[in-house]
Formats: sequence, structure tokens, C-alpha cells
Amino acid sequence: MKKVLFVLFLSFLTTEAKNVTCEQFNSWKEAQAYFDAKKPGYKGMDRDHDGEVCEGMSHKDKNQVEHIIQIYKDRKKDSLGSTYASIEQCEEGIKKLKNTIKNKHLTYKCIKLTDI
Repeated sequence: MKKVLFVLFLSFLTTEAKNVTCEQFNSWKEAQAYFDAKKPGYKGMDRDHDGEVCEGMSHKDKNQVEHIIQIYKDRKKDSLGSTYASIEQCEEGIKKLKNTIKNKHLTYKCIKLTDI
């Protein structure tokens, strides 16, 4: 009987530990700090066991303004490109696009996501 109760107790602890997810944190930095402090449920946050958690999560705060490349075709809005954390990164993205896609009818501009 003691063995059964002990197994049930262990399964409860294991279930409890699985409840921590990356979506519960406002930033990657906050998630990494939780993991580094070895708080309950931290082990499941590092799926590939390399010491870095929530690798699908951006390394910036959710509230940080992002920029996106607006693509124009013949001076009319055509589509949106990749998103970037800063205007500088966005402008670098445009340079790469211009080198990759040689089309004189396309122009590009970095805009804040909040301006869309």
C-alpha cells in the first residue's frame, strides 16, 4: 500500500512540474532566469538540454516595438516582408532583399508594426 501511495505522490509531482511553459513569461530573459533559478517545473523548458530555454521565443520583451519591411510594387503597397526588432536590422534586411531580388518595380520601406 505504501508503494502505491508513493508512486501516486511521485506522479503528482511530475504532473505539477510539467505545467510551466514558455508562454507564461513576458520575455525570454524572464523565462531563462526562472530556469536558471531551478524553480518548480524548470526542466521541461529546455527541450534540447543545452541550457537555453524557450528557443522559439524571441530574446526581447513582448512589448518591444518591431519593424517590418513594407514592399511596394509600382509605388503601391504590395505585401509585407520579414519582421525585425530594430530599424537598423530592418534596413539590413532591405539591403539583402535588394541584392537577392533584382526588380526595378519593387521598392521597400521599414515601418513600425504599430503603424500598420
